[in-house]
Amino acid sequence: MRTIVVASQKGGAGKTSLLRNVAVVAAGARKNVVMLDADPQGSLTTWYNARGQEVPGLVRLDGQPIPALLEGLRGAGASVAFIDTPPAASAATRELINQADFVVLPVQATSDDLGAIGATLDLIETAGKPFAFVLSRVKYRSRLAAEARRVLGEHGRVAPVELSDLVDYPLAAARGLSVTELAPDGKASAEVRELWGFIERVMGGKSRKAS
Repeated sequence: MRTIVVASQKGGAGKTSLLRNVAVVAAGARKNVVMLDADPQGSLTTWYNARGQEVPGLVRLDGQPIPALLEGLRGAGASVAFIDTPPAASAATRELINQADFVVLPVQATSDDLGAIGATLDLIETAGKPFAFVLSRVKYRSRLAAEARRVLGEHGRVAPVELSDLVDYPLAAARGLSVTELAPDGKASAEVRELWGFIERVMGGKSRKAS
């Protein structure tokens, strides 16, 4: 089982949105994809309950020992686990990152968001885990995105695809859908599919720095 942790200390970075949309794409290509909601806010669970579908699956952490829970998912035949973490560099986030095969860090192109990456990045580097930044909620023709990409590139790999600030993302969320289910041929769907393709490629090599 491959374990993908989506982490961000900064609230509003688009962490849960990224996870659920990519997980739906992954579930269309693989069997037994599961999402783990370890965020006490439970936004992923709220979306899943509105969804009314069982794919991808969802489990909640709810105080369970993390290694035992992941081992149970592995024993049940899960092929990929996407983990939504608390919006803080907490002890739970540290343990989840320690269990990760790959970590995704969504970051908005703002000075506040760029300034908040340090605590999460420290956890990842201490654990020695491969990771990538993903620029999220990028405004159309934003000059800030290019500067954010440069700054983030000094710290690690930056995904070549950005998630745009498009209305399809909140529209899909409100209906318990992914963007690929709401508008399969839309720009948001293309972004999410490309992001999953990138994650799959990088997980094959696990290089931490951009080449």
